[in-house]
Amino acid sequence: MIVDDTGFLKDGDASACVSRQYTGTSGKVTNCQVGVSLHLATDHASAAIGWRLFLPASWDPASPEADADKIARRTRCRIPVRRDTWKSGSWRST
Repeated sequence: MIVDDTGFLKDGDASACVSRQYTGTSGKVTNCQVGVSLHLATDHASAAIGWRLFLPASWDPASPEADADKIARRTRCRIPVRRDTWKSGSWRST
């Protein structure tokens, strides 16, 4: 299995989950979306089996970093509020 993140550079803020954040695509903090994908791979082939947009803190109404304009955009984009999602800093190694 391969987990990968990919940055999609954006000029504006009309797309869902766009925020100023670091992306390796540009090598700096810039206006972008970040997608996280899960792939199965062998020596001969690979296939994407899962894909999600990363939700920046500014798009999360429960975050102290929430931005009112981005929360309104989230509503227009119909991004559901889920409380069972992974949050930064909550990852534990065993």
